[in-house]
Amino acid sequence: VMLKNEQQVVKVLQSLVRQPFAPALSIQGEFGVWDTCTRIDLLQLREFAKLCASARDSTHFRAVLLGRACLTDSINSRTPLHHRPWILEVGEAADRFGLLSAHPRGGYLPFDAIRMRSGLVGVGFVTHDGFKRLFVATTVDNRSAIFADDVEVTEQEVLQLDAARGAPLELFDLYQPESRWSLPEGSTLLSSLLYPQWSPVMQEATYHVLQHLGNLRANLVFQLQKQRFNDPAFYHQRHAYASVKGRLAPEVYLNLPPHLSIPMLKTRADTQPTEDNLRRRPSQPSGFRRVLPRIDDRQRRPCYLCPAQQPGVFPCDTLLHVLVDCPSLAQARLDLRNQLRPLIAAINALGFVDVPDAVLPAGFPDVDDDTVFSALIRCSSASRDITEPQEARTFKLTSAWLSAVSAVAKRHYAGAYAIFIRRHQPPNADDLRRISASVELIDCLSRGNAAIFSLRSRLLRNNVEYSQRLRDPVPLPAVPVALQAPPAAALQ
Repeated sequence: VMLKNEQQVVKVLQSLVRQPFAPALSIQGEFGVWDTCTRIDLLQLREFAKLCASARDSTHFRAVLLGRACLTDSINSRTPLHHRPWILEVGEAADRFGLLSAHPRGGYLPFDAIRMRSGLVGVGFVTHDGFKRLFVATTVDNRSAIFADDVEVTEQEVLQLDAARGAPLELFDLYQPESRWSLPEGSTLLSSLLYPQWSPVMQEATYHVLQHLGNLRANLVFQLQKQRFNDPAFYHQRHAYASVKGRLAPEVYLNLPPHLSIPMLKTRADTQPTEDNLRRRPSQPSGFRRVLPRIDDRQRRPCYLCPAQQPGVFPCDTLLHVLVDCPSLAQARLDLRNQLRPLIAAINALGFVDVPDAVLPAGFPDVDDDTVFSALIRCSSASRDITEPQEARTFKLTSAWLSAVSAVAKRHYAGAYAIFIRRHQPPNADDLRRISASVELIDCLSRGNAAIFSLRSRLLRNNVEYSQRLRDPVPLPAVPVALQAPPAAALQ
């Protein structure tokens, strides 16, 4: 059941994109909005990580220790909220974020609320020959321990390794080992492991890891997903997500920041402020700055950035015209094509894209092909504008290729969309390369889409013809009342 504040958030997002009847599921998915429970869990884990790195004699740290001392076997999840110590709430939040499961490589438990350890980052360094040494403070068999590269070591061994390291210390993400942050000079290995300080570096690393784990959502939402898939109401809601996109299938999931997700949502649903969209509506919603009359003939909804093809005849300002044909936006499209080529080449080089029942030609997709480019920039999986068989086949292949890439990017985005949640499994190095390449492509497409329509808006801002709609078709003159034929009843 959606909470009251979640309903208000959905209403605000619907107002932002001016689609008041768009399904809540699709709106939350496009904007990457988390449910309230996960957001509260994130805030609690952030606070706990900050307390773990605070001074041992501080009031806040001692308060948490007092709460920890109140934990007994009689206190559990069924205990009334006002009788439960806060540390129990932290433990349940960690469970929902997947922090209470043993690390898959070493079998140790990084998170430990009893010993005040958040278990999000490790400390290490990279040797001169490029070898990475990673140290983690953990819990094994209900006792504290230190692991170096998944092998338990003593504090004395840590001190010896610290004296001989000859390289700066760094914080490592335990769930995405490729992410790391440099510690200040003078930091020691043992103190950074056992007595971390809440520095800007530690804050940045902690927030990064928790954001990633929150997107993955782990255990609780995964169970909810399996239950909701069998719910007929949820099945209908998934199909409503497809309908708001103009028959686009819901397999392309984008968890983007609002300044990119709003233009992408409008492009995927064909609700960008083109003349074709604005002038096909039979009536305008309240709140518009100007009510524009409908133009019934689609071919007479003119583009105000293009010269006349012949006197009084202008190209139709459709979504595809803006994305493919409009000469005023040619440079923006060219810049985007140039950015896409190396990203597509990198994805094809990794060789993880598999399109069922299709053999992709070498170098596919080719962004110089307008059909391919229009499918990519819209993140589309269906088209209402293509009728020629060869173009339709190319569009279908491009959509299938993009769908395979987006399926990999979902492992990074996951997040607000319950039907795309995956149980958290730390990816290996190959998966990280695939995810990184896929996410870069999706981000590039979304930024290119936003840049094209932002440029179009700037060009039209001072266009007098556009502001006064001087290219509108001239309405037929009305017949004076005196010249109209009398009704048949009056002739009888």
